[in-house]
Amino acid sequence: MQKNAVQRLVVMSLSAVLLSACGGAGDDDSGTGPLATSMTSIDLTGATTSTCYDGFAYRVYVYDGVPPYRIQTDVPDALVFDKTTVGNKGQSFDVSANGVCFAKGSIIVTDQLNKRVQITVTNKVGTATTP
Repeated sequence: MQKNAVQRLVVMSLSAVLLSACGGAGDDDSGTGPLATSMTSIDLTGATTSTCYDGFAYRVYVYDGVPPYRIQTDVPDALVFDKTTVGNKGQSFDVSANGVCFAKGSIIVTDQLNKRVQITVTNKVGTATTP
């Protein structure tokens, strides 16, 4: 009986050593998970037929990949971010539009390993007529 208990103790100890040597069983920063965001596209519309959307648009969360994350856009005259770097997984950045119309733009989020995710963005005129 005592021999079995000793064997179990040895096996459990070795398992613990091996598990800690490989980094444990939790989340690691190897970057093997796909970089992801809470939004894949953003479609903005102005209030009238002569205006495009102007103001706060969305809060976008960043998941997986390896932080920190760089935030960029190919329409810098039309989109504004509250920050250009997100420091940790699960954190967010805010996207605002400044009233410039555009048919298709992108927000590009890049992690430390240069993995990228692209969010497609549009900003078009509204449908209401101006009185």
